[in-house]
Amino acid sequence: LNLNIYRQEGVASSDVEVLSVQALDSSDNPKDIFHTGEDLKVRLKFKFRKQAADYSLWLGLFRMDEVYCHGVLRKMEEEIILVYPKLPLLTGDYYFSLGILEKDKREFSLYRHKAASFKMSFPGQDHGTAYLEHSWKWELP
Repeated sequence: LNLNIYRQEGVASSDVEVLSVQALDSSDNPKDIFHTGEDLKVRLKFKFRKQAADYSLWLGLFRMDEVYCHGVLRKMEEEIILVYPKLPLLTGDYYFSLGILEKDKREFSLYRHKAASFKMSFPGQDHGTAYLEHSWKWELP
């Protein structure tokens, strides 16, 4: 799928309505600033005029400079909660975009660019996109 087309034009569906997209902390409280290594939940709520089983959800996580960090494709329900445990992103602004695919179709019937956004805070000096836990083992000859 060419997401650039969707970003410019957008796609709406009369059969699916996005009621809410929220970033939540581990206690299910809405939050817009997270720290590297903290759990992040995304709660999505929808309303359907057809059966939810007729659709699939694609959710993409992007950095604000359009770097694609992660994506998931799953069956639709009226409420979906996705959990990112110990999210390893570094300081910056991020957003979620979502797309709804109707069964047996190859294009989104609904697309919402920047459906929810949040900021990450990282106290370290690293300048990458993701901080992955690691350790070094040094051996001298």
